[in-house]
Amino acid sequence: MSDLSRIGNDTKRWITEWMEGGGIDVLVIDSLLVERDHPTHISLKKAREIIRELRPKRTYIVGISCDDWPTHDKANLMLVEMFKDDDLKVEMVS
Repeated sequence: MSDLSRIGNDTKRWITEWMEGGGIDVLVIDSLLVERDHPTHISLKKAREIIRELRPKRTYIVGISCDDWPTHDKANLMLVEMFKDDDLKVEMVS
């Protein structure tokens, strides 16, 4: 899910039907900014909602802004902390 600003109802329905076949092994999702909204990209806040809803076995965050996100190692520590109670494996890739 790259350059994502929203997920339309038809897409949500397709994903839900597809997930009934066994779920999502790997989700690659865009997250340009950590907190702030952007007209053509979702923030980490919105990505977190989607990740929690879809519950993939592993998630990779892509499409990040180096002006908004912390460094790679700090970002991955932040993601581990953010998702630890959800039992979800989420990391930023470079």
